[in-house]
Formats: sequence, structure tokens, C-alpha cells
Amino acid sequence: KETSFMEKVLKAATQKVRKTNSLVSVEGMDDVLVHYAKCCHPIPGDGIMGFISRGRGVSIHRSDCQRAFEIDQARKVDVSWTGKEAPTLGDRQVKIRVVAQDEQGLLKKLGEAFSAQGMNIESANIRTNRDRKAICLFDVSVRNTEQVVRAVYELQKIRGIISVERL
Repeated sequence: KETSFMEKVLKAATQKVRKTNSLVSVEGMDDVLVHYAKCCHPIPGDGIMGFISRGRGVSIHRSDCQRAFEIDQARKVDVSWTGKEAPTLGDRQVKIRVVAQDEQGLLKKLGEAFSAQGMNIESANIRTNRDRKAICLFDVSVRNTEQVVRAVYELQKIRGIISVERL
């Protein structure tokens, strides 16, 4: 009987016994090459699912990612977070959109809210529309979902904020 591609990958992965700093465990194995999908940017604490990909190990998606449902379900493998923190702050990034009333000092207040949660802003795109609403898109470095939840809570407390959401 011919061995399937998936069986070969899993067999090769189980034969490696090395200590790892991976944030993700694949079917109980710790040393499997993983990469995080750019479509949904999973971070520790998110529900996740994994798919075997050719040449790139296991692709990790958030469990609510629409693109993950388009992938061949026969390539799906059980994955979970190991409970480890990201080794460095810049390891995981999320996109956050803030819509607010445009007023002087808004960017300073938003920056202070991110900073207070230990988050670094990697990029920011802010524009105002004719209704004097500011649409702010931030890429921020985070460790886990708890940090994102706290930041969203702090951002929502700022006067003039209309909405805050993780994209």
C-alpha cells in the first residue's frame, strides 16, 4: 500500500525529538514546522486549526477564519497552543480598527492606551472623513488575546470612541 503525503509528513514529524519554543503543539508533538496564516493572524488564546501544507509544515488559522474552510479538510490536523508566551514581543501582530470622533490629541490618547498595555504599534494608518470621524488602522505587536481584550477595553473608555474591533 502506498503511503499518503499526510502520513509521511506526520511520521517524519514524530521522529524528531527536540526541545522547542514553539507556541503551537501539533497532535501532541512539539517540534513541527508551523507558520501562521496571514489571512487571520492567530495569536495565543485564539481558537485555532491546522492544515498540512506542502513544503511549509503546518499552517495555523483561527478557527473562525473563512479561508480555512476553503482548504482541503483531509489535510486538517489537531493543533493547540502550548501555553508559552511569545518569545519576543514582535512575534505576533494583530490589526485593530478604531473609529472615533476626530478631535485634537486623539492619536496621543490611542498611543497611550496601547502603550499602557505593553503593546507596540508597528504601523498606523489614520484618516478622517467628511463627517469628522477618524478611521484608525493599527498593526500592533501582542503576546496573547488577553492583552488585546484589555487594550480594546481601554480604547473604548476614551472619550469620542465610536467602535474598536480586531480585524
